[in-house]
Amino acid sequence: MVPHARCPVSLEVPRLLISDDDPLLRETLESLLQGEGFAVSVASDGHQAWQLVVSRTVHLVLSDVNMPGLSGLELLRATRRRGLPVPFVFLTAEVSPDLLHEAARWQVQSVLAKPVSARRIRQAVHEALAFAPVLYRQLRSGHPGC
Repeated sequence: MVPHARCPVSLEVPRLLISDDDPLLRETLESLLQGEGFAVSVASDGHQAWQLVVSRTVHLVLSDVNMPGLSGLELLRATRRRGLPVPFVFLTAEVSPDLLHEAARWQVQSVLAKPVSARRIRQAVHEALAFAPVLYRQLRSGHPGC
């Protein structure tokens, strides 16, 4: 990343992290997003996802909410507390008012109900990546909203 006067400018292919305990969904999302030209890493649980978030450049996390180890919300909170401006898109079988409240509080870009279409996944990923510079500025200016 090369800093710009107002926001970071990426000179690389966006790197996505898919974190879900369902191997079929992980593989499907990995194939779909690699086909869109993204570099994709996968994690089968929240702990593995956290290790990837802190050890390499990740431009977006696409995460299940309910996973072994760290939940998607716990992964998100740890990422924000570390000051990492990584956009999140949540996938969940159950969208609840509490989840939507927490997602808004911690600046999740989208919460998608499973099953979800390939078109909606692509749309959510592109929207979240477009929001990344705004999130970066908010977190750096001390207004993370959390």
